[in-house]
Amino acid sequence: MKPSSIYFIYLSVFFFGFFSATALPAQVFTSRQEEMLIGKAFYLLLVLSKDKKLREILERDEVLANLSSQKLNNIQAALQECATTDCLGEAVKWKETEMEQTENALVKLYKTHNSTFIKLVQELKTNGTYRLYGSMTDTVFIQKVWNLTARGMNHIAGVYLQAEKPLYPRIDSISYRADDPYFKEGVWASGKKSIATLKNKKALFFELPLQLMLSALKINGRNEATRYEPLTRGMNRKPFKAVRKTDWKEYRYSVILVPGQGPEDPEIVLDPIAKERMKLAVRYYNDKAAPFIIVSGGNVHPYKTRFNEAVEMKKYMVDSLKLPKWAVIIEPHARHTTTNLRNTSRILLRFNIPFQMPVLITTTSAQNNYIHTKLGKRAQDELGYLLYKDLKKISDEVSEFYPVLSVQQSNPFDILDP
Repeated sequence: MKPSSIYFIYLSVFFFGFFSATALPAQVFTSRQEEMLIGKAFYLLLVLSKDKKLREILERDEVLANLSSQKLNNIQAALQECATTDCLGEAVKWKETEMEQTENALVKLYKTHNSTFIKLVQELKTNGTYRLYGSMTDTVFIQKVWNLTARGMNHIAGVYLQAEKPLYPRIDSISYRADDPYFKEGVWASGKKSIATLKNKKALFFELPLQLMLSALKINGRNEATRYEPLTRGMNRKPFKAVRKTDWKEYRYSVILVPGQGPEDPEIVLDPIAKERMKLAVRYYNDKAAPFIIVSGGNVHPYKTRFNEAVEMKKYMVDSLKLPKWAVIIEPHARHTTTNLRNTSRILLRFNIPFQMPVLITTTSAQNNYIHTKLGKRAQDELGYLLYKDLKKISDEVSEFYPVLSVQQSNPFDILDP
């Protein structure tokens, strides 16, 4: 199977998959969800595992085969000797020497299997998941992508096996203590099952650590990144169809973005601040500023809330503000202001909404000031790029920006919304 075929399969799952935004999402992964998450956060690994020719090359490589055996032995020993998941996490993580060995092996394989790896790099660059590295030479690109992948995997093990603090601990942290006996029992059972399954085939060097990390996320109930997919179905089915019939020349903006505001009370469905932001958006919508409103926000506040900001916002706009269902698009994954903007631009690409048109943001004066004074640096620090171009304040509560293609870059350090 060619890498391009893998990309098509991934898009088929990603866009036309198996989940509806009308149902409450399950708190565990299915195998389809696992594959979707790997595609979002670790697209390199998805391609390497699915492409038959690439698998054969990796399986025959002595360095990578030895590394695979070494990881297996270390994890097996940890399952026998460790008292906590913190200890197991150390065996799962990539050590600096292992990362360097893998990087050198992949570059060497590129040089000895040039045509196959050229196609791999072309696929990864075309996909956009690693857009920030797209202008680099192929060997440097491979090094950058593997380094991002390995460190992203280590971050998952650190947070969801070892209880390390994530960037936003109030909303993204582990669900258990690292020494919780119930948690340990689940992780150990999953680890032994993964080893037994992978022993029956030639496991690639990354497959066992990756499976244990996915198991840790599953046990923690942290499948936020795959909920409500595909975004072109469910509550977005009518807007997705309406996009194709839209005469864009009639509008100044492509969409109006309304960032969510998560309440801290677990019984409050929708924060009053979010309602005010939506009412302002409706005024601009009624003035025909844009044909669609994107409501953006995930299952964020309070910690592990059952309410999704975007879903509840659309319900309010349709039921209380009387907007047609086809006019409101949910973006149900963003967890911060940075990803409100980033994910909105991703929606434009996925829905084939004109990317050259500006986006209007309706919010509060406090968030609008934040967007203009602090968001740029925060995005550079956390994501590595600026989220927009030509950001302009229209009023105290309203701004506009033009989207940028850098938003395609994956962020495996935020596994709940990569």
